[in-house]
This record gives sequence, structure tokens and C-alpha cells, in this order.
Amino acid sequence: MNKSLTIGVIAIILTVLTVSQTSMVQAKSTIVIVDSSTSAVIKTGSEQTVEWKTSDFPKEGKVNINLIRKASDSPVSYELIRQLSVSTDNDGSETWTPERSEIGENLLIEVTCAGSDDFQEGCATEAGDGQTFAIKGSFGSNLASIFDAIIEFFSAIF
Repeated sequence: MNKSLTIGVIAIILTVLTVSQTSMVQAKSTIVIVDSSTSAVIKTGSEQTVEWKTSDFPKEGKVNINLIRKASDSPVSYELIRQLSVSTDNDGSETWTPERSEIGENLLIEVTCAGSDDFQEGCATEAGDGQTFAIKGSFGSNLASIFDAIIEFFSAIF
């Protein structure tokens, strides 16, 4: 066999081995899927339960839970509204009570892997059904907003 052909065969074998190794790594990566089906509109002050499931998750792995807003469809982009929980146990459930500062539309819950050292094979997050929801103010929240506005008005005058 000539030298060029030998090098070519070795290159092909290395490429095949690399691709198969990459496929195995991707198959082992951790996956987090949000299960919660939040109703289309939720009120501030009403306790919500976020649920998720994971696969191939490290024994001591933790998750972050974020409230995000879909900012654009083309290109698809999201903005972080608030981290609801940081490095919480991967027990599949967390409660959260929406606040007045979170009022808005096109909202989603995102559950991500926390701590890159635990996820050396990678971590993919799926948004579940991808349905957005809105947070609206409750009567108490609206009354508190009016009270805050009155205090701010009088503070500016005096």
C-alpha cells in the first residue's frame, strides 16, 4: 500500500471513531424537561408548582429554575426575568409564588442544570410544551401598586 493511501485510510478510521464517540457522548448527556402545564394566566400571590423530569442526571446534580420571557421569534431569543431557584435539589418539583415585579406576558419556566463540573457530558434543556403564560396582578397586588404610587407622588411633592 502506498503512503498516501495508508494515511487516507487512517484518517477515515479516525473520523469514524470520532463521530461514534461524539454520538455516544450526546446520548449520555443530561436532559431536563419541564412538565408543568401552567394555565394561560396566573395571578400574583398564587402559589405555583414547577415540575420537571431528568434523564442521565448525576447523583448529586442540582438545577436552576428561571422565569424567562420570550423576547423575539426571529431569531428566537429569551430574556431572564428572575431566577426562581438556584442550585436546588433535582427532586422534580419546586413551588414559586409570582410577584408584582414579574407581571407580564410571553413567560416560560426554564429548568437548567446547575454547576458545569457535574455535567461533563453536556446538559440539554427542553421547554416541554413551550406554551407561554401571563402573570396578572391580583386585587391585593393592584391595591399595593396604587398605594406605592400615592406614596411616591407625595414623596416627590414634599
